[in-house]
Amino acid sequence: MKMRIRLSFPMLALPVLSLSAAAVAQTPADPGEEAQQGTVISVTGQRQQSQQFVEATEALTPAPSMGDPLPRFLDALCLKVGGAGIGQAAAIKTMIEQHARALDIAIAEEGCTLNAVIVAVADPQNFIDKLLTDQPWLAKADTRARIDRALDQNRPVIAWSNTEVRTVDGRPLQVSSEIGGMSLGDSVPVTRGGPPRRIGLNHSIALANMIVVIDAARLEGASLRQIADFGAMRLLAPTRKSGWEDTLPPSILSLLDSSPAAAPIELTDFDAAYLRALYSLPANVQATQLRSQVLRERKHEMAQR
Repeated sequence: MKMRIRLSFPMLALPVLSLSAAAVAQTPADPGEEAQQGTVISVTGQRQQSQQFVEATEALTPAPSMGDPLPRFLDALCLKVGGAGIGQAAAIKTMIEQHARALDIAIAEEGCTLNAVIVAVADPQNFIDKLLTDQPWLAKADTRARIDRALDQNRPVIAWSNTEVRTVDGRPLQVSSEIGGMSLGDSVPVTRGGPPRRIGLNHSIALANMIVVIDAARLEGASLRQIADFGAMRLLAPTRKSGWEDTLPPSILSLLDSSPAAAPIELTDFDAAYLRALYSLPANVQATQLRSQVLRERKHEMAQR
């Protein structure tokens, strides 16, 4: 059953960050020696970055789901962005949808039932309380408890999702009142994935909806690109992780850790590799396959440069 999300949004102005880049030219004293040293440093740096990518992938993937299929959007994306003013919200929505299209995620037509929401509000506690009071089905008891803990910790972003078990290739489950000739009384979803598989699982997991609530004050100074790319990562690659350690590769997910000026200006190499890996794998693969796929995406991207 589709769960419709009904929302109204306050109008908040989000200032655009002016960014400038300084280029520094350096002349090597000995081009030949510098080139040889550069090769060694480059190989070592690539190995270190690969390890960082693996650690970041493991950090983003919730431990309980490592042996399960990867939750992702399997249906057309019906997105609502609010709290940034009509013009800015529309621009952010367009940029997020561009990322989605690049990952072969379909975009739903106007008038669709919302399954993705990103909103920036002055009072996340009040907004979430009202939302879940009006629509309690949007968060189960354990999810609501996790949301409340995050609010108590004054986290700058609160995100949660609801998922659905699907068939091997991501289609909705058939509804049946019997299995093998045995009556079940009530109709229940039934997985008909065939015999056990040597590769992959007999089901997939779809994101039924995803909600991201951001403390608007923490976005002060952020550019529209930063907000859109941060929203895309939180929306399209759901994770329970909060904060981004300095030991991990750069990521737009660090946007709210300190100040937008200290964060990447857009999706980083890791972010892009993670998203491409997540949406290029078959719907029924285990989450453990994501690490190697992220490295393959990184290697492919480097070869294109």
